[in-house]
Amino acid sequence: MSKLAVLSLKNRALIALITICAAIVGGVSLTNLKQELIPTMELPALIVTASYPGASPDVVEEDVATPIEEAIQAVPGLESTTATSSSNMAFIQAMFDYGTDMATSEQKMQQAISRIDSQLPDAVDPQVVALSLDEFPVIQVAASGFEDPATAQDDLENIVIPEIEDIDGVGSATVTGAASERITITPVPENLQTAGVTQQAISDALQQNGNLFPGGEITEDGETLTVQTGLKLSSVDDIRNLPLVSNAEPQ
Repeated sequence: MSKLAVLSLKNRALIALITICAAIVGGVSLTNLKQELIPTMELPALIVTASYPGASPDVVEEDVATPIEEAIQAVPGLESTTATSSSNMAFIQAMFDYGTDMATSEQKMQQAISRIDSQLPDAVDPQVVALSLDEFPVIQVAASGFEDPATAQDDLENIVIPEIEDIDGVGSATVTGAASERITITPVPENLQTAGVTQQAISDALQQNGNLFPGGEITEDGETLTVQTGLKLSSVDDIRNLPLVSNAEPQ
């Protein structure tokens, strides 16, 4: 019989006491262990953020988001891209194949964006950052049951979101999944022929109008507002007032 076994048999009370103490310490330690439901994990993705002060979402998309998204298409291993434009800011998310060297991909994306630097507005300085689970929203709240979705969307964006962003520790809050209006223009061939115009003329009228341009910022009473020039086509009446367009209906 080994010396350890002999020692244990001769000191059964001491061994039992040590075992009980070890069990108690282990139980207490187990309850105090920190647990993480979503552990830190690096995803095969990169995000390009570009600030464009004083620009509306449409201007940001046309002048910043679209050129950057097109420039990074040649980066090796790129699987898909998604661009999101908002006031003063553009976000372009690039997803890569699993196993891609993200450090190398980040360098190549920086190089691709640098090649179109002359095409971007002077105030824009794109930044490439790695995407991880730590960047995901911590809390998501669903809102439903509204009779008027448009009014509910306005209330969420103008009332609820500012209140949430004022809470200590909240970095940002956004509304996703809101419905948007679509306007369908159906040309009548007989009317086009009578007027002596073509469908391409209508397309040209839409492209030449409804453009927004950044006009800077105005700070008043501690609140900073973006200024823009031009007119955004956001309703049927706006489109009907354009040359060559009169029969436009919402859908």
